Formats: sequence, C-alpha cells, structure tokens
Amino acid sequence: MILTLGDIAEKRVADLGCGPGVLSIAAEMLGADYVCGFELDEDVIEIAQRNIDEMECDLEIVQCDVTTLRDYDN
Repeated sequence: MILTLGDIAEKRVADLGCGPGVLSIAAEMLGADYVCGFELDEDVIEIAQRNIDEMECDLEIVQCDVTTLRDYDN
C-alpha cells in the first residue's frame, strides 16, 4: 500500500490507525522527513513501540481516536 503513494522522501507522514507501526516504520525507512502514527489501543501502541525500538526508528506514536480529531485549519 505504501508504495502506491509515490515518493515520500522528505515528506511528513501521518499513519492513522497505525496498529503495530509497520507502515510507519516503512515510511521512515523510505525517507519520510517526519512520521507520526495514531492509534487508539494502548496494548497495540506497546507493540508498535517495541517494533520501533527494534528497528531503531525515530518516529512518534500518539494515542487517540482519529475519528474525533478536529479540523485545525478552521
């Protein structure tokens, strides 16, 4: 799926419902400038953080319900 997005080098990536962080990690490995994953389930976030640490990635995981995020442009 991530390959269908084209070149993400030096871009910012938001992974909504990131689960165990696989796509977030891939985005960083493909050269994204900044990656932030959003996940509701605390247990899954722990798994994501272990995966991130194991792959020595520098990305952020935020615990939240993405269906309730506000539009901050308005």
